[in-house]
Amino acid sequence: MSDEFAPFKDEYFDAIRDNYMAPLFDEICRGRGIRDALDVGCGNGVFGIDLKNKSGCRLAGVDGSPYGLEESRKAGYDEVRLCPDLCGQPLPFSNASFDFVLCKDVFEHLLAPLNLLKEIRRVLRPDGVLLSHVPNHFTFPGRVKFLFTNDIDTYDYFPDAPEWDFPHIRFFTRGGFLDMHKEAGLALVEDKSLFFPVRVPKLWRAPGYARAIAALDRAFPSSFVIGYTALFGRSK
Repeated sequence: MSDEFAPFKDEYFDAIRDNYMAPLFDEICRGRGIRDALDVGCGNGVFGIDLKNKSGCRLAGVDGSPYGLEESRKAGYDEVRLCPDLCGQPLPFSNASFDFVLCKDVFEHLLAPLNLLKEIRRVLRPDGVLLSHVPNHFTFPGRVKFLFTNDIDTYDYFPDAPEWDFPHIRFFTRGGFLDMHKEAGLALVEDKSLFFPVRVPKLWRAPGYARAIAALDRAFPSSFVIGYTALFGRSK
């Protein structure tokens, strides 16, 4: 992404190696055929290439970083395109080009995320699906940490970034996340946020933990998942 909007340095891409989306991709690829996919904000390609390998799709990537695009190309993307300003420039693809779009950990970096989301809707086919994900800084444990440290980076996403140069500039509740997609003309298909539950040390592997978190998530929908993740389709 352009430094004009949110700094994302080459070394940040190098630090991203853990494909924590893999279990979710497993489920999605079992349940639907994906032919043409677009990874918006593809970074170094760690996530999108797993989707390609599991689905057999043709995969395009777009990003504001030439370095990230080169890494994605090396990883095996079929096509990569540069878009220096994801807030203001149209995506460099024709209308209704893709039956699947992945946009993971992008909106929190943008001054005008709704503009990008409207562009994603434009390139999505009428029967296509968007998988959208943003981090949740303010889980219940995150709020406790913030209370004592006054550190907005509650999950140490960028521990070496000074606060005036912090890459995350938008912070979402679940309601705000869903409302933004609705405003862009997208309808919720399925909420997948429970793939990313809060993990309490020494407890999260215990029997019944997942059910307990699901119950807490229903009661407090912005407090017990570390990311908001959902599938969306175009509104009719």
